[in-house]
Amino acid sequence: MLSGQHSQCPVCAVHLCPACHRRVDADAPSCTACGAQFTLTCDVCGGVVAADDARCPHCGEVFTEETEAWEEVLECDACGGLVDEADAVCPHCGARFD
Repeated sequence: MLSGQHSQCPVCAVHLCPACHRRVDADAPSCTACGAQFTLTCDVCGGVVAADDARCPHCGEVFTEETEAWEEVLECDACGGLVDEADAVCPHCGARFD
């Protein structure tokens, strides 16, 4: 498993870019929206690894594809909070979606 410098939303567990707060993949080396670069590290030893490494060059940990079953996450037009596409109401501001 890899860790990056991006944060994870405590409400919906989506990984967010620290610079622009847009959604990023958990193992993304950079933000596709603003271009911010992330340093990826091995969760086992903390060594810096490349995004395309299949195993950690420091400790040998094998990285596997993680499959996450989540819905598309969208941005609320009213407050900018992240919401699941199935939500009828924004959990952050209460705005209703049609």
